[in-house]
Amino acid sequence: MNILVVCQHFYPETFRINDICTELVKRGHKVSVLTGIPNYPAGKVFDGYEDCFKNPRTYNGVTIYNTDIIPRGNSKKQLILNYFSFWFKGCKKAKELAKAEKFDCVFVYQLSPVFMAFPGIKVSKKQKIPMYTYVLDLWPESLAEMTGIKSGPIFSYIKYLTKKVYNASAKILITSESFKDSIVKSGTPAEKVIFWPQYAEDFYKPVTVSASDEIRNELPKGFNIIYTGNFGEAQKLETAIESAAVTALECPDVNWVFMGGGRDEAHIRSRAEELGLVDKNIFFIGRKPAEEVCKYLSLCDTALLVLKDMPLLNITLPAKIQSYFACGIPVIASCSGEGATIVEKSGAGLACEAENPKKLAEIAINMYNRSVDERNSMKENALSYFETNYKKEKLMDLLEEVIEKI
Repeated sequence: MNILVVCQHFYPETFRINDICTELVKRGHKVSVLTGIPNYPAGKVFDGYEDCFKNPRTYNGVTIYNTDIIPRGNSKKQLILNYFSFWFKGCKKAKELAKAEKFDCVFVYQLSPVFMAFPGIKVSKKQKIPMYTYVLDLWPESLAEMTGIKSGPIFSYIKYLTKKVYNASAKILITSESFKDSIVKSGTPAEKVIFWPQYAEDFYKPVTVSASDEIRNELPKGFNIIYTGNFGEAQKLETAIESAAVTALECPDVNWVFMGGGRDEAHIRSRAEELGLVDKNIFFIGRKPAEEVCKYLSLCDTALLVLKDMPLLNITLPAKIQSYFACGIPVIASCSGEGATIVEKSGAGLACEAENPKKLAEIAINMYNRSVDERNSMKENALSYFETNYKKEKLMDLLEEVIEKI
């Protein structure tokens, strides 16, 4: 099949859609991607990509069409301009692509905002081909959580746009089973909605790190709890920082290691410095290539999942779970809802309610006090649950089955 993928973010930005497209190419499909200029998460255009919208480029056999957009920046105003610029500039590029090439289907990888799907709708309607929307961020609920706007003309308009995307979709794939109720309530037939959880890329796996590997020198001595990924408002990493202040007093051997970065990084670092814990039992090791993450996980004792207490996040299944489980590491989770349920149901770790530093410190110390055999059992449970529920081959087979059926 000749597939057009629409997503505002793509390589060199780090999103799972990069791997999905690569896998589709390996399976014999022709894949093109309509995306923006890479600028996530720092909000600045990546060095060397300032003019990438002028000519198509390739990545792992995927043809990439970038469109010139306003970068995310570091303010809400700039972020809104970024969202709308992809909608309008993306639709213009979509019109050009629809004239230049015939596609068999459109696949929308729908992060925030929902209207990033509209360039896909344009090609779908122009060429009379099916569009499949993969919902990773639920709207208008996401708007309500981010802005507090839960009624009025703006909310009604976003609700209208969301329904338009769902109506234009032949099938709607969802990352969390809890999303289904909301989508069906919008008037979408239940049979149109398919649960398709995220998988972890192949480089997420248990590994053995050699004694001479320099990575060992980046990690502190002691019992290491590691967080990997984005430092954003949704992650509410302040909870973990406050928990570190508790464990510093009660269990000094416990270290909290933060790998990654994002819009809230300066704030998180500042709070850790205020507590006087940086390089004592809180360590920031920066961003690392995704392919290297498994090494850091293998050298740590447990992985951390932490989320803000928000209704939308409580029905979201964080992709971090799949990555952690694939690497076979026990997990401690500070979140409410589906994420916590999976951690406990799988037997792969311990969970507590979101935004409760005292409770998170308690389960961190609980994990520290577990025997090696108990933690090894959690590792085995994590891998087993991953193999059964989040294996890439199984999920890609299902995706092909869905997009090739119509």
